[in-house]
Amino acid sequence: MLTGLGKLKNFQLKLHVDESVTPVAQAMRRIPFSRKQKVVDKLEELEALDVKEKLNGPTSWINPVVAVEKPNGDGRICLDMRQANRAILREKHLVPTIEETLQEMSEPKVFSKLDLNLAFHHIELAPESRYYYFA
Repeated sequence: MLTGLGKLKNFQLKLHVDESVTPVAQAMRRIPFSRKQKVVDKLEELEALDVKEKLNGPTSWINPVVAVEKPNGDGRICLDMRQANRAILREKHLVPTIEETLQEMSEPKVFSKLDLNLAFHHIELAPESRYYYFA
């Protein structure tokens, strides 16, 4: 059984950014007092898992933290990326149909089940792309 949080090996995602879009420093959202400790705990957990890091230096982009309580009582940390997303240029990839995928798997020999809990945390951002995701 695996422990911790795995990362996609030998890959760092580089965001392509339209530099003509003016950076936005959004106002922070207030976190209800009842959720504050859960947010602190979750931020410490994400730092221990090497998912987030403390910012060393200035950034022009500030995205507010949105604290959400999951049905099991655990906390979830989200960022409101609507402003920053205006500057990110999207790469376009054609997703294969189920028929194309099944055709390529004509004689499968090994099957696996993947748990993509915290899915976006499995992909590391390239250092130059990290300044768009700070809160």
